[in-house]
Amino acid sequence: TDETGNTILLYHNDLCASDAEVFDDVRKNLAEATGIPFEQILVAATHTHSAVDLNNALAKNYTKQIYGWMLSAAETALADRKEATIQVAEAYPQDLNWIRYYNYSDGSWGSGTLPKGAKRVSHTRETDNQLQMIRFVRENARDVLLVNWQGHPHREGADDATNASADIVGAMRRVLEQRDGDTLFAYFSGASGNVNNHSMIAGVTTTADHDEHARALVDYIVAAQFHEVDIAPIQTIYHVEQVTSDDDKNRSYPFPLVVFSVGDIAFAMAPYEMFDTSGQEIKEKSQFEMTFISTYSNDHHGYLPTVDAFEADDSYEVRATHVVKGSAERMVEIYVDLLGQIYDLTNPQ
Repeated sequence: TDETGNTILLYHNDLCASDAEVFDDVRKNLAEATGIPFEQILVAATHTHSAVDLNNALAKNYTKQIYGWMLSAAETALADRKEATIQVAEAYPQDLNWIRYYNYSDGSWGSGTLPKGAKRVSHTRETDNQLQMIRFVRENARDVLLVNWQGHPHREGADDATNASADIVGAMRRVLEQRDGDTLFAYFSGASGNVNNHSMIAGVTTTADHDEHARALVDYIVAAQFHEVDIAPIQTIYHVEQVTSDDDKNRSYPFPLVVFSVGDIAFAMAPYEMFDTSGQEIKEKSQFEMTFISTYSNDHHGYLPTVDAFEADDSYEVRATHVVKGSAERMVEIYVDLLGQIYDLTNPQ
């Protein structure tokens, strides 16, 4: 809440996605209960693959519980508001994530099935390894720490294990609470649609040991040098963009694109699995000191592959996507424009 009384209610839920079919109703009910506008009640998912599918008919009771928990969290958060300063920091962890696109020994490249007789030679490029942190330092109250990282939860255990999600976010919370029990922690998944976590298990290549992975990230967090940034009134733009379907060119999907700022920091919230290069471009072109890319937010429309993925010899993400070639690049342009608009609102000439 800023000095004008304008409020953002920002959730991070340990779910695979923030499907609008479920959360739009929840957000409308929360808006009615709290008086906060629907467009300023925002829901991000950590993208854990082990969570309940809220669109499954068997999950109806759990969905009702989710609403109850979110309402209770809103009441607690609104009652716990305190004067605060904002600090930011960044770090660059090494060897914790990688792009799952390979150059193959037969000269082809992609993220799909390994070509018969070919071997993986090298990754096509390095991933975005920027770890971003925002700390709200509050008077006579617990600090609030927001973390943004390009981590795509991957399975835990041996390479032939069942595809259960590595609980990196939960492990980060446990480790942070052991080191600093006075800080509230929230995780926002960055642009990681084409990213996997590096294994930290000896002899295993494609999985992540979530406890070791979390400790490595937390080491960077606690060693980071935070500095204070300016605070200004909250600014929000809620924009719905129609994106053409790859299955039926006459059909489109509504993509809710949300950007908001608090002083020198901004959030760009995306309802899909954005590729890391798209996230990097948005951050590089943003005029804000720090820009969080929060994916799996407010809805979920699957992968948003970049043009080069469409041009790969075989791309798992392209085979799974619902959108046409060029959609990712178009979304980047829109986000950059929206961030520019909100920057101008924050910094009037």
